[in-house]
Amino acid sequence: VMTQVAVEVEPYGEVVQEIDLQLDYGNLSPLAISLLQEDLQKATERAQEMLLGAPLDAMDWLEAVVQTSMREALYDRVPEFTVKIEVKSGTRSVLKIYMIPQGDTVRKTEVNVASDSLPTSIFWNTKKYFENRLAELEGLPVAFVGRHVPTLQRRMQEELNHSSAVKRFHVDMRPEVFAGNTTKLVIHANSDKYVVQAEGRLDMGKKERNVSLLLHTGVMLTPKHEVYLQTEFYPEDYTWKFLPSYQYHITKATDFAYQYDIKEEDHRIRLEQSLNDAWYIKAQRTWRAKENEFTVGYHIHPYLSAEYILNSDEYWLRLIGHI
Repeated sequence: VMTQVAVEVEPYGEVVQEIDLQLDYGNLSPLAISLLQEDLQKATERAQEMLLGAPLDAMDWLEAVVQTSMREALYDRVPEFTVKIEVKSGTRSVLKIYMIPQGDTVRKTEVNVASDSLPTSIFWNTKKYFENRLAELEGLPVAFVGRHVPTLQRRMQEELNHSSAVKRFHVDMRPEVFAGNTTKLVIHANSDKYVVQAEGRLDMGKKERNVSLLLHTGVMLTPKHEVYLQTEFYPEDYTWKFLPSYQYHITKATDFAYQYDIKEEDHRIRLEQSLNDAWYIKAQRTWRAKENEFTVGYHIHPYLSAEYILNSDEYWLRLIGHI
Protein backbone atom coordinates (compact mmCIF):
# COMPACT_ATOMS: atom_id res chain seq x y z
CA VAL A 1 0.00 0.00 0.00
CA MET A 2 1.42 3.38 -1.02
CA THR A 3 0.40 6.50 0.84
CA GLN A 4 0.75 9.91 -0.79
CA VAL A 5 0.78 13.10 1.23
CA ALA A 6 0.36 16.49 -0.46
CA VAL A 7 1.63 19.47 1.47
CA GLU A 8 0.72 23.03 0.48
CA VAL A 9 2.70 25.88 1.98
CA GLU A 10 1.28 29.39 2.06
CA PRO A 11 2.87 32.52 3.47
CA TYR A 12 1.62 33.52 6.89
CA GLY A 13 0.71 37.12 7.55
CA GLU A 14 1.62 40.04 5.31
CA VAL A 15 3.64 39.39 2.18
CA VAL A 16 5.66 41.44 -0.29
CA GLN A 17 3.16 42.65 -2.87
CA GLU A 18 5.33 44.98 -4.92
CA ILE A 19 9.05 45.42 -5.65
CA ASP A 20 10.53 48.86 -6.23
CA LEU A 21 13.80 48.18 -8.05
CA GLN A 22 16.25 51.08 -7.89
CA LEU A 23 19.55 50.96 -9.75
CA ASP A 24 22.12 53.56 -8.71
CA TYR A 25 24.64 54.08 -11.53
CA GLY A 26 26.44 57.04 -9.95
CA ASN A 27 27.51 59.54 -12.63
CA LEU A 28 27.49 57.10 -15.56
CA SER A 29 26.25 58.41 -18.90
CA PRO A 30 22.96 57.37 -20.60
CA LEU A 31 24.92 55.24 -23.09
CA ALA A 32 26.75 53.41 -20.29
CA ILE A 33 23.49 52.88 -18.38
CA SER A 34 21.77 51.40 -21.44
CA LEU A 35 24.62 48.87 -21.83
CA LEU A 36 24.44 47.96 -18.15
CA GLN A 37 20.67 47.54 -18.21
CA GLU A 38 20.98 44.87 -20.89
CA ASP A 39 23.40 42.95 -18.65
CA LEU A 40 21.33 43.38 -15.48
CA GLN A 41 17.89 42.53 -16.80
CA LYS A 42 17.87 38.79 -16.11
CA ALA A 43 19.63 39.11 -12.76
CA THR A 44 17.14 41.68 -11.44
CA GLU A 45 14.22 39.61 -12.69
CA ARG A 46 15.52 36.70 -10.60
CA ALA A 47 15.70 38.87 -7.46
CA GLN A 48 12.14 40.08 -7.94
CA GLU A 49 10.93 36.49 -8.30
CA MET A 50 12.57 35.60 -4.99
CA LEU A 51 11.05 38.53 -3.07
CA LEU A 52 7.61 38.90 -4.59
CA GLY A 53 5.04 37.08 -2.40
CA ALA A 54 7.55 36.35 0.40
CA PRO A 55 6.22 36.75 4.00
CA LEU A 56 7.50 39.83 5.78
CA ASP A 57 8.30 37.75 8.87
CA ALA A 58 10.86 35.82 6.80
CA MET A 59 12.62 38.87 5.40
CA ASP A 60 15.34 38.86 8.06
CA TRP A 61 16.98 35.79 6.55
CA LEU A 62 15.59 36.19 3.02
CA GLU A 63 17.35 39.56 2.59
CA ALA A 64 20.74 37.88 3.14
CA VAL A 65 19.85 35.13 0.65
CA VAL A 66 18.75 37.66 -1.97
CA GLN A 67 21.92 39.75 -1.49
CA THR A 68 24.19 36.72 -1.86
CA SER A 69 22.28 35.40 -4.87
CA MET A 70 22.28 38.82 -6.53
CA ARG A 71 26.01 39.36 -6.01
CA GLU A 72 26.79 36.01 -7.60
CA ALA A 73 24.42 36.60 -10.53
CA LEU A 74 25.70 40.13 -11.15
CA TYR A 75 29.34 39.09 -10.90
CA ASP A 76 28.72 36.57 -13.70
CA ARG A 77 27.11 39.26 -15.86
CA VAL A 78 29.04 42.42 -14.96
CA PRO A 79 32.39 41.34 -13.45
CA GLU A 80 33.80 44.80 -14.22
CA PHE A 81 31.68 46.38 -11.45
CA THR A 82 31.59 46.07 -7.67
CA VAL A 83 27.98 45.64 -6.56
CA LYS A 84 26.40 46.85 -3.31
CA ILE A 85 22.84 45.70 -2.58
CA GLU A 86 20.29 47.04 -0.08
CA VAL A 87 16.86 45.55 0.67
CA LYS A 88 14.21 47.54 2.55
CA SER A 89 11.37 45.25 3.62
CA GLY A 90 7.68 46.04 3.44
CA THR A 91 4.58 45.18 1.47
CA ARG A 92 6.22 47.47 -1.08
CA SER A 93 9.83 46.38 -0.68
CA VAL A 94 12.72 48.40 -2.10
CA LEU A 95 15.65 46.65 -3.78
CA LYS A 96 18.48 49.12 -4.37
CA ILE A 97 21.61 48.17 -6.31
CA TYR A 98 24.73 50.36 -6.46
CA MET A 99 27.06 49.82 -9.45
CA ILE A 100 30.69 50.86 -8.82
CA PRO A 101 33.28 50.57 -11.66
CA GLN A 102 36.52 48.75 -10.86
CA GLY A 103 39.83 48.15 -12.65
CA ASP A 104 41.31 50.21 -15.53
CA THR A 105 38.88 52.77 -16.86
CA VAL A 106 38.50 54.68 -20.12
CA ARG A 107 40.22 58.04 -19.57
CA LYS A 108 40.01 59.47 -23.07
CA THR A 109 38.16 58.89 -26.35
CA GLU A 110 39.07 59.72 -29.97
CA VAL A 111 37.12 59.67 -33.23
CA ASN A 112 38.68 59.65 -36.70
CA VAL A 113 37.18 59.37 -40.17
CA ALA A 114 39.21 57.36 -42.71
CA SER A 115 38.44 57.44 -46.42
CA ASP A 116 40.24 56.36 -49.59
CA SER A 117 37.76 58.07 -51.88
CA LEU A 118 36.40 61.24 -50.23
CA PRO A 119 37.79 64.23 -48.30
CA THR A 120 37.44 63.49 -44.60
CA SER A 121 36.63 67.16 -43.98
CA ILE A 122 33.12 66.69 -45.42
CA PHE A 123 32.36 64.36 -42.51
CA TRP A 124 33.18 67.01 -39.90
CA ASN A 125 29.65 67.08 -38.44
CA THR A 126 29.57 63.28 -38.27
CA LYS A 127 32.93 63.28 -36.49
CA LYS A 128 31.79 65.87 -33.91
CA TYR A 129 28.54 64.00 -33.28
CA PHE A 130 30.31 60.72 -32.54
CA GLU A 131 32.94 62.47 -30.42
CA ASN A 132 30.11 63.43 -28.08
CA ARG A 133 28.67 59.92 -28.21
CA LEU A 134 31.99 58.20 -27.53
CA ALA A 135 32.80 60.57 -24.66
CA GLU A 136 29.92 58.89 -22.79
CA LEU A 137 32.18 55.85 -22.37
CA GLU A 138 34.72 57.77 -20.28
CA GLY A 139 34.88 56.44 -16.72
CA LEU A 140 33.73 52.94 -17.69
CA PRO A 141 35.98 49.90 -17.10
CA VAL A 142 38.03 49.12 -20.22
CA ALA A 143 37.07 45.44 -19.97
CA PHE A 144 33.36 46.37 -19.92
CA VAL A 145 33.71 48.51 -23.05
CA GLY A 146 35.72 45.75 -24.75
CA ARG A 147 32.98 43.22 -24.01
CA HIS A 148 30.35 45.53 -25.53
CA VAL A 149 32.26 46.47 -28.70
CA PRO A 150 29.87 44.45 -30.97
CA THR A 151 26.85 46.19 -29.40
CA LEU A 152 28.45 49.63 -29.74
CA GLN A 153 29.36 49.02 -33.39
CA ARG A 154 25.85 47.76 -34.16
CA ARG A 155 24.22 50.83 -32.58
CA MET A 156 26.60 53.23 -34.33
CA GLN A 157 26.03 51.46 -37.65
CA GLU A 158 22.28 51.99 -37.26
CA GLU A 159 22.87 55.71 -36.70
CA LEU A 160 25.24 55.97 -39.66
CA ASN A 161 22.76 54.22 -41.93
CA HIS A 162 20.41 57.20 -41.49
CA SER A 163 23.10 59.70 -42.52
CA SER A 164 22.31 61.88 -45.54
CA ALA A 165 25.74 61.04 -46.99
CA VAL A 166 24.80 57.36 -47.16
CA LYS A 167 21.54 58.06 -48.97
CA ARG A 168 22.57 60.87 -51.32
CA PHE A 169 26.20 60.19 -52.24
CA HIS A 170 26.42 56.37 -52.22
CA VAL A 171 28.75 56.45 -49.20
CA ASP A 172 29.38 53.25 -47.28
CA MET A 173 30.15 54.08 -43.63
CA ARG A 174 31.43 51.43 -41.20
CA PRO A 175 32.35 52.04 -37.54
CA GLU A 176 35.25 50.24 -35.84
CA VAL A 177 35.71 50.57 -32.05
CA PHE A 178 39.00 49.90 -30.24
CA ALA A 179 38.67 49.63 -26.46
CA GLY A 180 41.48 50.86 -24.22
CA ASN A 181 42.45 53.57 -21.73
CA THR A 182 42.12 55.73 -24.84
CA THR A 183 39.10 54.24 -26.59
CA LYS A 184 39.01 54.98 -30.33
CA LEU A 185 36.36 54.99 -33.00
CA VAL A 186 37.38 54.88 -36.67
CA ILE A 187 34.60 55.54 -39.18
CA HIS A 188 35.51 54.10 -42.57
CA ALA A 189 33.69 56.18 -45.19
CA ASN A 190 33.97 55.35 -48.90
CA SER A 191 31.89 55.87 -52.00
CA ASP A 192 31.47 53.10 -54.57
CA LYS A 193 30.72 55.71 -57.27
CA TYR A 194 32.65 58.95 -56.70
CA VAL A 195 36.26 59.70 -55.74
CA VAL A 196 37.19 63.17 -54.47
CA GLN A 197 40.55 63.79 -52.80
CA ALA A 198 42.25 67.08 -51.93
CA GLU A 199 45.80 67.60 -50.69
CA GLY A 200 48.04 70.44 -49.63
CA ARG A 201 51.74 69.56 -50.19
CA LEU A 202 54.90 71.08 -48.74
CA ASP A 203 58.24 69.92 -50.20
CA MET A 204 61.34 70.41 -48.05
CA GLY A 205 64.62 70.18 -49.97
CA LYS A 206 63.11 70.71 -53.42
CA LYS A 207 64.59 73.53 -55.51
CA GLU A 208 61.37 74.99 -56.95
CA ARG A 209 57.59 74.64 -56.80
CA ASN A 210 57.82 73.34 -53.26
CA VAL A 211 54.24 74.26 -52.32
CA SER A 212 51.29 72.84 -54.23
CA LEU A 213 47.63 71.92 -54.05
CA LEU A 214 46.19 68.79 -55.66
CA LEU A 215 42.59 67.90 -56.42
CA HIS A 216 41.55 64.42 -57.60
CA THR A 217 37.96 64.15 -58.93
CA GLY A 218 36.91 60.82 -60.38
CA VAL A 219 34.14 58.36 -61.14
CA MET A 220 34.32 54.60 -60.56
CA LEU A 221 33.22 52.88 -63.78
CA THR A 222 33.53 49.49 -62.06
CA PRO A 223 35.06 48.49 -58.71
CA LYS A 224 38.45 48.21 -60.47
CA HIS A 225 38.32 50.90 -63.18
CA GLU A 226 38.35 54.64 -62.44
CA VAL A 227 38.61 57.72 -64.66
CA TYR A 228 39.53 61.02 -63.03
CA LEU A 229 40.96 64.49 -63.52
CA GLN A 230 44.01 65.44 -61.46
CA THR A 231 44.32 69.20 -61.03
CA GLU A 232 47.52 70.71 -59.62
CA PHE A 233 48.10 74.33 -58.58
CA TYR A 234 51.49 75.88 -57.75
CA PRO A 235 51.15 79.19 -55.83
CA GLU A 236 54.83 80.07 -56.39
CA ASP A 237 54.29 80.95 -60.05
CA TYR A 238 50.48 80.67 -60.24
CA THR A 239 50.60 77.81 -62.71
CA TRP A 240 48.09 75.01 -63.18
CA LYS A 241 48.35 71.44 -64.43
CA PHE A 242 45.47 69.32 -65.69
CA LEU A 243 45.99 65.58 -66.08
CA PRO A 244 43.11 63.44 -67.42
CA SER A 245 43.82 60.01 -65.90
CA TYR A 246 42.82 56.39 -65.72
CA GLN A 247 43.46 54.12 -62.75
CA TYR A 248 43.22 50.35 -62.50
CA HIS A 249 42.88 48.87 -59.01
CA ILE A 250 44.76 45.60 -59.53
CA THR A 251 44.16 44.50 -55.92
CA LYS A 252 43.12 46.29 -52.74
CA ALA A 253 46.80 47.07 -52.15
CA THR A 254 48.06 47.66 -55.71
CA ASP A 255 47.12 50.44 -58.16
CA PHE A 256 48.27 51.25 -61.70
CA ALA A 257 47.60 54.71 -63.19
CA TYR A 258 48.07 56.40 -66.55
CA GLN A 259 48.04 60.21 -66.77
CA TYR A 260 48.30 62.69 -69.64
CA ASP A 261 49.79 66.11 -68.88
CA ILE A 262 47.85 68.51 -71.16
CA LYS A 263 50.24 71.44 -70.71
CA GLU A 264 53.46 69.49 -71.28
CA GLU A 265 51.85 67.04 -73.73
CA ASP A 266 53.56 64.24 -71.84
CA HIS A 267 52.58 60.78 -70.63
CA ARG A 268 53.01 59.51 -67.10
CA ILE A 269 52.52 56.06 -65.57
CA ARG A 270 52.54 55.20 -61.89
CA LEU A 271 52.47 52.02 -59.83
CA GLU A 272 51.54 52.24 -56.15
CA GLN A 273 51.79 49.44 -53.58
CA SER A 274 50.46 49.55 -50.01
CA LEU A 275 52.69 47.59 -47.63
CA ASN A 276 50.31 47.83 -44.65
CA ASP A 277 47.85 50.35 -43.19
CA ALA A 278 50.63 52.93 -42.74
CA TRP A 279 53.44 52.36 -45.26
CA TYR A 280 53.33 52.49 -49.07
CA ILE A 281 55.70 52.85 -52.03
CA LYS A 282 55.29 54.40 -55.50
CA ALA A 283 57.22 54.25 -58.78
CA GLN A 284 56.54 56.79 -61.55
CA ARG A 285 57.82 57.34 -65.09
CA THR A 286 57.33 60.49 -67.21
CA TRP A 287 58.07 59.53 -70.80
CA ARG A 288 59.02 62.66 -72.78
CA ALA A 289 60.88 64.20 -69.83
CA LYS A 290 62.59 60.82 -69.30
CA GLU A 291 62.16 61.26 -65.57
CA ASN A 292 61.85 58.47 -63.00
CA GLU A 293 60.52 59.05 -59.50
CA PHE A 294 60.45 56.72 -56.49
CA THR A 295 58.51 57.39 -53.29
CA VAL A 296 58.31 55.85 -49.82
CA GLY A 297 55.29 57.14 -47.86
CA TYR A 298 53.91 56.88 -44.34
CA HIS A 299 50.41 57.78 -43.09
CA ILE A 300 51.11 59.63 -39.83
CA HIS A 301 47.48 60.47 -39.19
CA PRO A 302 44.25 60.39 -41.22
CA TYR A 303 44.90 64.07 -41.99
CA LEU A 304 48.69 63.96 -42.46
CA SER A 305 51.20 61.87 -44.44
CA ALA A 306 54.94 62.10 -45.11
CA GLU A 307 56.83 61.00 -48.24
CA TYR A 308 60.49 60.69 -49.12
CA ILE A 309 60.85 61.24 -52.87
CA LEU A 310 63.83 60.48 -55.12
CA ASN A 311 63.81 61.40 -58.81
CA SER A 312 66.37 61.59 -61.58
CA ASP A 313 67.81 64.93 -60.40
CA GLU A 314 67.11 65.45 -56.70
CA TYR A 315 65.45 64.14 -53.54
CA TRP A 316 63.23 65.77 -50.92
CA LEU A 317 60.80 65.25 -48.03
CA ARG A 318 57.12 65.99 -48.66
CA LEU A 319 54.46 66.64 -46.03
CA ILE A 320 50.89 66.09 -47.25
CA GLY A 321 47.83 67.52 -45.53
CA HIS A 322 44.68 65.62 -46.49
CA ILE A 323 41.89 68.15 -46.66
